[in-house]
Amino acid sequence: MDLLGSQMELEYRVTNWWATQVQFNGQTTWNDSTIFTGYTWSNKFKLFPDNHWVNSALIVEWEDGNAADKCVAEIEGHAAEEDFALSNNELRSIHEHELEMKLIISRDYKGWNFAGNVIAAKNLTGQPWEFGYSLGVSRPLSTDEVDGHCVFCRRSISAGLEFYGGLGDAHSFGLQNTPHYLGPEMSWKLTDRLAVKVGPHFGLTPQSQHFLEHFGVIYDLPKFNQRTAKLFHGH
Repeated sequence: MDLLGSQMELEYRVTNWWATQVQFNGQTTWNDSTIFTGYTWSNKFKLFPDNHWVNSALIVEWEDGNAADKCVAEIEGHAAEEDFALSNNELRSIHEHELEMKLIISRDYKGWNFAGNVIAAKNLTGQPWEFGYSLGVSRPLSTDEVDGHCVFCRRSISAGLEFYGGLGDAHSFGLQNTPHYLGPEMSWKLTDRLAVKVGPHFGLTPQSQHFLEHFGVIYDLPKFNQRTAKLFHGH
């Protein structure tokens, strides 16, 4: 089945230890329809104010959506390839109100970044807690220091590898009957504020989709705090 899942994320850093984010999801399924699948309100808390040998953060999310969401950016619980076979009309009628908590741990070492997270998600309609994980490593092609930003310098391009999947639920915890994906990632910093990311991801189990292509654009709005303050104060 050919489909396109989309996410738009708007993040605002309130303090140096707290960032809040709103995410809007939608999807298009060829020979079916294009629909809005819900939104997520997320809050990220840095657990320690300064950098340490290992850095950590806690993310708490509230999701109001439906089962038609096809953005496979993370996995919790059990899933099957057949879940994607139902029509959008059938899936959009299945409402999902979910609380999710994610612990992120990362480490920078000689240009390399190692990161991992564990996920616990609870559908508030009465389903058991579901669990997932993600592991990743990345590094710029060069760590040489240069003056200013250079679009075509190797230090502007980073390569990495990501491995993620489900860990079952509270009734059946583990790797049995869970989807897992592995894929390379490439990011290119075009300016100080604009970057693009792309990566093919491959399913490793019968419950996984055979192939996913991830693509993202990241843009940092300059002086957003000052502009927001002027908007609310009228000057």
